[in-house]
Amino acid sequence: MPHQRYNAECVDTKVLTEHIHFRNGRVALNRLMKSPMSEKIYNWEDPHETKRGVPNAGLVNLYEKWGFGGFGIIFTGNLAIDPKHPYEAGQGIVSKENDSPVMRDWYAKMARAMKANHALAIAQLNHPGAWAFTEYTDGSGKKHIISDGPDDILNAPMSVVKSELIDRVVYAAKLLSNCGFDGIEIASAFGNLFCQFLGNNNKRTDEYGGAALVTRTKFHIDLLNTIRREVPAAGGFLVGLKLNSADFQNNFTNDEVYRLCEILDEAGYDFVELTGGQMEQCVQEAQQRASTIARENYFLQFIETVAKSLRKTVVYITGGWQTASGMVNAVKLNITQGVGFARAAANEPDLPRKLLSGVAHATLDNKFSPADYFTSKHAAHFQIKTMAGRSINDVVRPTDGLADFTDEKEAKNFAEKAADYMKFVAADGKPDTFAEVIKMPYSRIAASAVDTAVLGEPLTFRHGKQAKNRIMKSPLSEKLYQWNAHSEDQRGIPTEEIINLYSHWGHGGYGIILTGNLGVDPNYVGEAGQGLVTVENTNEESQKQLRRLAEAMTAGGGLAIAQTNHVGRLAQSHYTNSLGEKHQIVDVVKSPLEFSIEEIEEKMFKRFAHAASVLYEAGFDGMELHSAHGMVFNQFLLPKNQRADDYGGSIENRIRLLVNTYKAVREVVPASTGFLVGVKLNSRDFQECGIPREDIVRVCELIEDAGFDFVELTGGAMETVVKEAQQRESTIARENFFLDFVQFTSKIFQKTVVYITGRWQTANAMVESVKMGLTQGVGLGRWSCAEPDFPKKLLAGDIHSCPDYKFALSEFGTMKLAAHWQMKQLAQKNYAIDSSLSQKVTDFTENDEANHFRKACGVYKKQLETIGTQDNHAGVLDYVPLK
Repeated sequence: MPHQRYNAECVDTKVLTEHIHFRNGRVALNRLMKSPMSEKIYNWEDPHETKRGVPNAGLVNLYEKWGFGGFGIIFTGNLAIDPKHPYEAGQGIVSKENDSPVMRDWYAKMARAMKANHALAIAQLNHPGAWAFTEYTDGSGKKHIISDGPDDILNAPMSVVKSELIDRVVYAAKLLSNCGFDGIEIASAFGNLFCQFLGNNNKRTDEYGGAALVTRTKFHIDLLNTIRREVPAAGGFLVGLKLNSADFQNNFTNDEVYRLCEILDEAGYDFVELTGGQMEQCVQEAQQRASTIARENYFLQFIETVAKSLRKTVVYITGGWQTASGMVNAVKLNITQGVGFARAAANEPDLPRKLLSGVAHATLDNKFSPADYFTSKHAAHFQIKTMAGRSINDVVRPTDGLADFTDEKEAKNFAEKAADYMKFVAADGKPDTFAEVIKMPYSRIAASAVDTAVLGEPLTFRHGKQAKNRIMKSPLSEKLYQWNAHSEDQRGIPTEEIINLYSHWGHGGYGIILTGNLGVDPNYVGEAGQGLVTVENTNEESQKQLRRLAEAMTAGGGLAIAQTNHVGRLAQSHYTNSLGEKHQIVDVVKSPLEFSIEEIEEKMFKRFAHAASVLYEAGFDGMELHSAHGMVFNQFLLPKNQRADDYGGSIENRIRLLVNTYKAVREVVPASTGFLVGVKLNSRDFQECGIPREDIVRVCELIEDAGFDFVELTGGAMETVVKEAQQRESTIARENFFLDFVQFTSKIFQKTVVYITGRWQTANAMVESVKMGLTQGVGLGRWSCAEPDFPKKLLAGDIHSCPDYKFALSEFGTMKLAAHWQMKQLAQKNYAIDSSLSQKVTDFTENDEANHFRKACGVYKKQLETIGTQDNHAGVLDYVPLK
């Protein structure tokens, strides 16, 4: 199901598309504003006041999303003007102390991101006064002292007010103007210092205080005039104020509110942002009752008073907007000129585009209690941090990866995490002093809820064997087998680590579980650290370990399948183990394409048959012959294989090595035993070497006729494939080769079960691909390293998509290393010991963690230069996570 919205009638939103003209000539392209909202993702890891509060790439990523969202005007969250008086740990700071070319460059990048679609970029400036905190805790748990205590600037001499408040605002305004911002907003709300000058608690006896309203407003007038001397209005730079009705409710009469706003309007403020109530309720009251009737709703009373008193100052209202009709009616009733979104924009950065185009008529209906302010605030922080994780260029939609809090389960889960978070930070006083956003187990790819019952259906193979559901744990390189012993009788034997790893997948809910590559010849190794099932290492110890591995894989009712391979000419000649010991495997690698018929018999058929026999005796349910990614079967299949015997030339001859290997396996382990034999194919192998479609069809026919139980297809991104297949008729020519490959091959295989492994992201794509007949089974690779119990959660309806890793699709090598690292973490404990399956693995949906890992990968690759490549290293990157 799509995200749930508030109930709303369809309404013409044309009035919201109208331009807003400010007194100094600037124009906002429409009436919609992205309101100021705490982000908590500026640099606070470096405690020094020259570095603290500086923007970063995450802020640019975040404001790119809003920049392309269709807003007319976009505000930052609170930017402190004094590093010794912050409002919230993690906020931005603009001050003379942290001013630098680097800082200015980042703020300039932020401004460009905000203005990417011609919105106006406004920075909100803040000083909390006596509310400022004196210490904070960074993301690593380390405490830092900011100051001995906040200064009482409200009651300080005029010279201090000028130097520590007015001059700091002017400095920030000028700096931000130079960085490309279109204006600033003075946060004179929520009891902070600017607001304190207006309140009844201002007991100053000079021109900035006293009982008279006119003196209490003089500070704001002088502040604006001083700004204008440095940043003239003629240049188009906007200066506005934020006011909150709650600050006035018990301190001001309606006449005083009216006079105050008259003074601000006459002073020359360009806009006022009003907040403090729920606008949907206010609009309904204003529509139902005549303006002469007394108002019980103070917020409505407040905003109507302000709206009447302002002549040239533009009014924006931020306050619980839910429906387009409420927004439209508020403008038509002259309650406001602009509409501001805060948390709604955190859930949908492109909400304006949807509202103005008529795609949506309301905001998202998050399932948090209206009274639960802190959970809603933390949810917004979580969404903001998710958006900050990836550039706009790395997502399809601005909402990609955001949590769906309109889902009851998702909201409940988050509320529980938020409660735990509040307890966690209680030791630091309050969340405002903790420079870290709440963490969930994983941020996920955006996805709709879908019935996954079809994925839970059993799959029956041609000889009667059955997988309990359609989900496969696809083969993955593990690099955790025994390679510290160099002798051929020990190398490649399963270790305790590999058994621990598969115990987690064994209990994860998979219907079928495949190992990574198990080589059949110790002299033809593709990757140091891989498993081997060879004549040379078959002994009592290896057979015992293989039995234990099979038991771990099948513990939860899944089938245990070993992927077997021979890398042919891709074999490594040497390796370095995890102890740093170098060893030569072979001096010269002979290409199997040069094998004689006798050598093919000895080095291929007999070795695969031996592996099948050993695996069957160890309790495995089957094996897969790896005929993809350039492995030996693939090497024989290429058109350039022009051997003059039965194994080269025609397509029937080139596939013969694979078919005859299958026959050799069946001679020692007949199909009647229930032992499955499958094959892996990759569409790219066919595409890149130019094998014509008719030859691909023939290959699939021969695999089907030979008797293979299943085929695993890979080579593309299935999310794209499913969308294309849904959009286009089967008779239309396909631009997408993988879609074409999947569609016609799946029709050829009648008795051979088809699994597809191909960057699945959402339950919807998996379900639809099965229903459309593109595949019978779904193979999951790297996601299984982050969540070994992914199938259980998916089939139970607890999740609807995969984790949203903060790596680009082009970062294949980095993602492979990340999977190796997570597997190594899982391998530290057996499932029987850690039965909750909550084994901690590094969360690469965290942007900071992903960036940290990238750096570690760079160091690792340099270390490998003396060894060769990653494939020559019988070990895994030794990474130290941030968290």
